[in-house]
Amino acid sequence: MIEETARVVECQAPYAWVETNRKSACDQCSMNKGCGTGVLSKVFGEKRSRIKVINKISAHEGDNVLIGINESALLTGSLLVYLLPIASLLGFALFGELLTKQLLVENQDILPILFGISGLSLAMWWVRRKTANLEQASRYQAVILRRLSNEENCIIEVK
Repeated sequence: MIEETARVVECQAPYAWVETNRKSACDQCSMNKGCGTGVLSKVFGEKRSRIKVINKISAHEGDNVLIGINESALLTGSLLVYLLPIASLLGFALFGELLTKQLLVENQDILPILFGISGLSLAMWWVRRKTANLEQASRYQAVILRRLSNEENCIIEVK
């Protein structure tokens, strides 16, 4: 389970809207003060993300909570959204290149480009169709795991 702290900002049974602070990897790096990326992340400040989560513990507005999402669901979703379109683009472009050689087409770039764009479009259409129903699947949604105690709340605010 991948976990993150958040604050409940709105409740709509059985869901809640929570806000989390986006964190930069630069905070963990030893070169933080001398790196341009670290400086830019400080200049633009902290950003907040608003997320709809399943509210199984009946948290209320203003509560600091711990939210989580299943690692396998996150990995599966990432592969579906990122890897499948790229693989489809490359596969269809390779097929277009092989077809160009078989048909002895004069312009050798046109078929791989057209097939690649077609493969990418087809994969994006399929991903969009597949993920349309996943919003209702609880496996792919973040859930509130528990309320945080006052000591834990103080730690959150100091960060």
